[in-house]
Amino acid sequence: MVHKDHYKAVNDDEEAPWVKEPTIKIVNGDRNALDPVIVKRDENIERGNWSNKLEFILSCFSYAVGLGTIWRFPYLCYRNGGGAFLIPYAIMYVFAGLPLFFFELSFGQYASEGPVSIWKVAPFFQGIGYAMFVISFLIGIYYNMVVAWSFRYLFASMTSVLPWTSCDNVWNTKNS
Repeated sequence: MVHKDHYKAVNDDEEAPWVKEPTIKIVNGDRNALDPVIVKRDENIERGNWSNKLEFILSCFSYAVGLGTIWRFPYLCYRNGGGAFLIPYAIMYVFAGLPLFFFELSFGQYASEGPVSIWKVAPFFQGIGYAMFVISFLIGIYYNMVVAWSFRYLFASMTSVLPWTSCDNVWNTKNS
């Protein structure tokens, strides 16, 4: 049961301040309407909440479909059998990827904690939180390198002579 201090009243005319007791919403001016107490729980003040559902969905989409996915997925398809690669990929996506993704989302939303502190409920699995942190850190470094390469080649392509059109460096061997 949630303590009553964690409730925030929802009124039609204005945003209500934190109240000790939940308030009843008046429906169409009728005080005798059998409307239940309408309250909204503020999940976590320290961490904050998403302002709307679209913001949350776009954030999840941008996490799942990033530069590495668009850049690497066609390469993986080409290297692993083309269209035949999509069958095991789709099977693993449906049976492993989506359930783990929704587990992570729902567990994080329920506990309102980060990946390391969420596993206090089961200390045996606390290593999973540290592994999630390390993997996210390493993926961040990897994506920063991809973006750095992109900027390097973007600026190199703005020169009059493209650096990759010739191989006349001093360390190259002579063609015989």
